[in-house]
Amino acid sequence: MADIRPVVTGFCDEETNSIAYVVADPATKRCALIDPVLNFDRACRGIHTQFAEQMAAFVRDHGLVVEWILDTHPHADHFSAAPYLKEVFGAPTFQAATPARSTAASAKSYRSRPKSASSPATTISPAAARRDGSRRSLSSASTTLMPMTV
Repeated sequence: MADIRPVVTGFCDEETNSIAYVVADPATKRCALIDPVLNFDRACRGIHTQFAEQMAAFVRDHGLVVEWILDTHPHADHFSAAPYLKEVFGAPTFQAATPARSTAASAKSYRSRPKSASSPATTISPAAARRDGSRRSLSSASTTLMPMTV
């Protein structure tokens, strides 16, 4: 059996000192986006997608296909760009399983911005949340998603 090694590229958001990743299978060109950051501009009290666009540009420049987007845990230091990147690439979004008391708080961070004042915000459906031991793959090698413990 061939040795399958994914290519992992990290992106650091200097504002929050958070690291997001593109994990790609070089053979299939399929990839996963992990912990993407949605920027918050304190001065304007608004959000923007500069960091997420850097990840998207990398994906496009390398001819990758986004299979899934994962947030490994609720992030207290930044907003998630998963809903935005879902719109860009059409890939499903997942959140690792979290303790029940964290679920309601983390669900708020998964609301996407309305496209217009009349369009409602959307959230990741509970059915899309991955459970302990769920498996996702980018190639013939698969990965088991486990919840982060705090």
